[in-house]
Amino acid sequence: PKHIKTVYFTVLLCYIALGLFLLSASEPLALLTIATNIMNFALGFSCFHTLVVNMTLLPKPLRPGWVARIGLTLAGVFFLTLAIITAIETIRSWS
Repeated sequence: PKHIKTVYFTVLLCYIALGLFLLSASEPLALLTIATNIMNFALGFSCFHTLVVNMTLLPKPLRPGWVARIGLTLAGVFFLTLAIITAIETIRSWS
């Protein structure tokens, strides 16, 4: 615990260096496309992860209702579908 400051700032400096390198090495629009697609995958995964965690770890009285379950499922399907379509189109455009 006493060295967490060193670990945290080392990771932060590496993150900053990587970000600056990527910004100088490629086009900003390409980075934006990649970052957006990664976030779509993350949102889709988060929807399903939240649903599974809520349905397995929460006691029955606190579990979400059917509307919330259906909403999380539809949102997860939407974001994962959007991410897959965008990834395929991005890869095709680079070829």
